[in-house]
Amino acid sequence: MTRTLGIAALLSLLVLPSAQAADPVPAKAAPVAAAPAAAAPAPIKAGAADLARLLVPKESWSRSMGMLAQDTQQRMQGHPGTQLTFPADFPAKVRTEVEGALPYEELITIHAQELSGAFTEPELADQLAFYRTPTGQKFLKVMPEVSSKVEQATRQRMQQRMPEVMTRLSSGLKHPAPAPAAKAPAAPAGKAPATPAAPAPATK
Repeated sequence: MTRTLGIAALLSLLVLPSAQAADPVPAKAAPVAAAPAAAAPAPIKAGAADLARLLVPKESWSRSMGMLAQDTQQRMQGHPGTQLTFPADFPAKVRTEVEGALPYEELITIHAQELSGAFTEPELADQLAFYRTPTGQKFLKVMPEVSSKVEQATRQRMQQRMPEVMTRLSSGLKHPAPAPAAKAPAAPAGKAPATPAAPAPATK
């Protein structure tokens, strides 16, 4: 399990709406099918919320919120054609709005519900016991960096090896045979093939 929130996933929470041209004659809206009823969230089991707080500490949530707020502000201020005046306290307002979109306790509740649905109470207790040991604490601390290094190394290795893979794969492929040239229609029986008429002499 990852300790930090994925910034890409968080960025999807705040997508700047694209400008739409006003249509004087709005098109008739298509009927919208009723969305299926969402499944009821799993009840939170004992130990699930404590485990969620260990896996996603508030410092990680705060750091991700800061990154998201900074990205949101840059996108708003750098939007093409923007000529708005931003007040001095705009960064603080952005941070407040972003944090309000996903408060820490709400995230913990979501995480705890998912953990409750995936593990039994004894399994949750086992994980809590492990993560509270010195080894478990170190695991939580170093795994984000380990995962990042593994991802970087695997990406570099695949980039280095894919050209050779593509070469081997393409060596067994064949190009399609060229289409046969079109033949001139045969002359009817008993008639000589027509010859092109000679150009008329130029007149002075």
